[in-house]
Amino acid sequence: RSHKVLLAQHQILKKVFPPWENQRDLPLFPNILLHNLSNGTLSSLPGIKEFKLQNLDAAVIADQIKKQKIDTLTGNVYYFQKLLQYFKEKNIQFPNVKALGIGGSPVPEYLVHELQLFFSDADIYIIYGSSEAEPIAIRKINETNQQPYKGYCVGEIMHSLDLRIAPIGNLTFGNEITIPVGEIEVKGPHVALSNT
Repeated sequence: RSHKVLLAQHQILKKVFPPWENQRDLPLFPNILLHNLSNGTLSSLPGIKEFKLQNLDAAVIADQIKKQKIDTLTGNVYYFQKLLQYFKEKNIQFPNVKALGIGGSPVPEYLVHELQLFFSDADIYIIYGSSEAEPIAIRKINETNQQPYKGYCVGEIMHSLDLRIAPIGNLTFGNEITIPVGEIEVKGPHVALSNT
């Protein structure tokens, strides 16, 4: 990624998630850490041995969230699934966390709604992006459960992006329902590849 693209990604993240005074963040994603450094946001790296997710110890992360008074955290589906499993076993609540973002892959509806039970005062966001463009879309979770068979609801597309869906085929259910499917292509100031 060029400095120009990194700066554009930082600026759009700052616009949609403005930092607040004395915020303490626990980012799993390197681009969020870089964004936080640009903001001056106090950040802790998750205590994962060698920073390999297969070494994730949910007890360590839970302890970090509590002891370091973490306000916000981001991570991928695997990360939050592992944490959720531990939170359920120990019945741990995190009332001090004010927001969390989940991305890195399609995010199942059950996950965000189950996380709400342990982060009761937190706004939860699904952040849809890619290595080339972060973010593409953001969805703040409300009480409404989306219907998974309709696909993953990703929220509003960032206003600075041009987006199109390039058709790649059809998906057929039984003998009755055929749905066209495609690949998302984006262009814009915070997109790393110029040919998309």
